[in-house]
Amino acid sequence: GFAVPCAELLDELAQYEHVVEVGAGTGYMTQLMRHRGIRVIGSDIEWRGPNGYGFETGAHDALQINGVEAKTMVRRYPESTVFCSWPSLRLTWFRQALKAMKIGQKIVVIREGACAEETAWQYLDDCFEQTTTINLPVFETMSDYVSVHVKKRNRSR
Repeated sequence: GFAVPCAELLDELAQYEHVVEVGAGTGYMTQLMRHRGIRVIGSDIEWRGPNGYGFETGAHDALQINGVEAKTMVRRYPESTVFCSWPSLRLTWFRQALKAMKIGQKIVVIREGACAEETAWQYLDDCFEQTTTINLPVFETMSDYVSVHVKKRNRSR
């Protein structure tokens, strides 16, 4: 991603007893959370090794769980807060993870205009209540920010 990690994001994540990061990629954010003392487990569907994005999945996190879908991780840790940074553009795994979350479960997501797919954002708008927005320090012309949501219903209205 192009956002600069910041204390405000880590402060938000530190409020939660346990965080499960889906789509963790290299595990960089997972390691930042661990360094801060946050109980976190990172995961990504990709196996270790170079992938289509040109980086090694789990390169910064030897404990990262790879080869497991995001929706499976959400179901495996139903009491955890879900964290996701920049869900993959045009792929459906993020929407599937949102649907797998239980009522009352929270998600913290780093987002911008070119990530996930439109039905994921529509599902988030329809079934979750946004509680917080955190502006991230970003490079010029970037618009990344963090939104925090709690799941209120399982179906779109």
